[in-house]
Amino acid sequence: MEAINQTISQINQHPERSSQTDRIAKPIPVEKQRAMGDVFDRWRLNCGWNPWDNTTQDMAIASFVRTLDREGVPATAYHELYERVLQVRANAIQSGRSIPSFGVELLVSQWTGEHGLQAAMRQREIDAGRTLMPNAETVCASCDGSGWARTEQGGRTGVVKCTHGI
Repeated sequence: MEAINQTISQINQHPERSSQTDRIAKPIPVEKQRAMGDVFDRWRLNCGWNPWDNTTQDMAIASFVRTLDREGVPATAYHELYERVLQVRANAIQSGRSIPSFGVELLVSQWTGEHGLQAAMRQREIDAGRTLMPNAETVCASCDGSGWARTEQGGRTGVVKCTHGI
């Protein structure tokens, strides 16, 4: 762990090797720290290991979150990604294949692709009828993108959930 600390310090001290925007030690929003910290704690406890000390965990969080941010993974998806990683590992055990190591690349693999969590979350939004963008006034003439269409019944005006012409 000491070697990792020294490496990060050296990278951060040499701007010619690492620009300000590429540094690992950028501040991480609290909600991402908590979400990723929960994932790390679960992983380590499930393995029968002690949780990391704060310094080690903060460095790991910074590294993982940076990669997940690059892939567009929201903090709200970290828990479900971890559950998918557990399932991948369990499936590997059941089928007699080699068990993939826990790492950010395994989390990313469960986010991307046709069967990844990103596609599943997008499908949930479609199924829930929440697919119009904030600037969707031109998309739906009935509701102007609000999700609620005006209606008149018996001389009274109201609103109903818009089906967007379906």
